[in-house]
Amino acid sequence: MATTKERAAAAGAKTPNDHAVKTEATSSDVTVEVRGFSLTFDKSNFDDNELLTELEHGKPNEAMLIVTGDDVDLIEKIEAELRNDPENLNPRGRLKRSAVVQFVADVMKEIGLGKS
Repeated sequence: MATTKERAAAAGAKTPNDHAVKTEATSSDVTVEVRGFSLTFDKSNFDDNELLTELEHGKPNEAMLIVTGDDVDLIEKIEAELRNDPENLNPRGRLKRSAVVQFVADVMKEIGLGKS
């Protein structure tokens, strides 16, 4: 003879939420909105001395890869959007490195790692 639980399962009954198996979130992924871009990445990747040293020296490439999940198309979209602001262009009309560094700083500020 089947138990009540077995009969309920056979009838397609769903397990109540208070009886469901509980899982603990292990990811440190965060999603932030910065300048119209929704970015999801592992926040713990910014706990990296070499990465932050590169940023301090105006080298945002590794940080851009982290915040975009290595999505080169997204990096190109972000850079194209930055180019829409004339303040972000050098006298030759090219994107300033400082504009990209500032974008990464804005991301870090959003996740609570930058200066406010």
